[in-house]
Amino acid sequence: MARRERRRTFRVEWNSPARIRYHGSRAMLPCVVHDLSNTGARITAPNVATMPDEFILLLSSRGDRTRDCRVIWRTKFELGVEFVSISPAVTKEKSKRVQIDMSSA
Repeated sequence: MARRERRRTFRVEWNSPARIRYHGSRAMLPCVVHDLSNTGARITAPNVATMPDEFILLLSSRGDRTRDCRVIWRTKFELGVEFVSISPAVTKEKSKRVQIDMSSA
């Protein structure tokens, strides 16, 4: 018997490198985004146990696709995050381009 999908939004397997920046810091931590939706992601990174509950996820190498994240679950090697908002550093004009285009994934 198949499990019923409980997610509210469609997700895609992403498996793409990204970076994490803690609020108030310029330091970057490498990570991999594995599953991605318009509302959140599954992330692997070093030392996930010591990461703060909120941080900025940089989805592009230029840093123009960012999301403020809140951790909603955590294991030894993975984080499940929900996107709280588009990072305040991104202008309103850029935020239109930041939207994840699920049709091209």
